[in-house]
Parts: sequence; structure tokens; C-alpha cells
Amino acid sequence: MSNKLNRKDLLLLLLFSPGSSGEEAEPIDGRTRLMKLLFLLQFQVDFPVDKILESKSKYEFQPYHYGPFTKDVYNDLEFLENVGLIEFYTKGIAGEADQNEEEKLVEDIVIGEDKEDINLEFKEEGYRLTPAGSTFVTEKLIPTAPEDLLRVIRELKGKFASLPLVSLLRYVYSKYPDYAQKSMLTYLISS
Repeated sequence: MSNKLNRKDLLLLLLFSPGSSGEEAEPIDGRTRLMKLLFLLQFQVDFPVDKILESKSKYEFQPYHYGPFTKDVYNDLEFLENVGLIEFYTKGIAGEADQNEEEKLVEDIVIGEDKEDINLEFKEEGYRLTPAGSTFVTEKLIPTAPEDLLRVIRELKGKFASLPLVSLLRYVYSKYPDYAQKSMLTYLISS
């Protein structure tokens, strides 16, 4: 395959893939869940994702309060929303893990202001493809993506997307303890 994918393509393919329901383009609930699924896709799978990505297109994850984190996922989500390929929907007040990751993003952006002076109320967001996004994935990405990659994404999303968040975090922490070193959920870290 000569056409390389970029990390936004991986994000779109993940959102397009069926999850545990078997329905195509099954949404993903929660920022933390989406972040961990992208982490697992990039690091855990039995397909060398980095070999098919454009150079410098990998997510650079760092350990944070709820495991692997990169603000690049948020930047990519915002870009894909702005071009009309994905949409966010609100599910209610965000859980502690999602709020903490969002606070990290605000902390990186807010300079010279006291964070406590900013009133933050984070909503749990879900992510799904728009009709234009589904068309883009079907017409542009699926025909050029390696079948092994599509299989791995389906398996990953089917296995992990519907797990309770604490179970997903426990799995990530046990497989990648270096990314759990700053976790606030010490009871999930195996000793």
C-alpha cells in the first residue's frame, strides 16, 4: 500500500467501525474512553499501525492522571468537527476521569490566570460520524486501508468500547504500567 494514513484517519476509522452492537459507525462515549482506545490501537494491536502512518503522525501519549494522554486527540476531534466529519453529543455531566483530562487541556491553554477563578462544568461527550463523515470513510479510507487494519480496529472496538471505564483503565494500566505512573486511581495499578 503506497498511500499512508494519518492519525485523523485512524480516529475516523475507529468511529466508523462497529462496536459490540455490531452496528456500523457505533458512537464512542466519553473522552477518556476514546483516548484509551486510540492508545490501544496505536500500541497494543497485532498490526504495526506506525508502519502505515505518515511520518510524524503518531499520537505522542504521556502518563497523566488517568493513564495515557495527549491533547492532540482533542485537536484532531475539533478539526474533524469543524470540517463536518464528526459531531459531539452531550450525555450529561462528565465522569471524574473525563473532567480531569479536560482540566489538563484547560491548564495547558490558560496562561496567567488562576484556574480556580474559571468556572468549569464539563459535560460527558460522545463522538460519532456525521453522514458526510460516514461517506468520507466509506469512499476514501476503507478502499485504501489495509484489511488487517480494519479487522484490528473492529476487534479492538468490539472488545473495549463498551467496557465500563474502570475496566478499560485497569486493562490499560496492567498492560502499560509506565503510563499509569501518574494515575490518581492507585487502586487500579497492580503492584
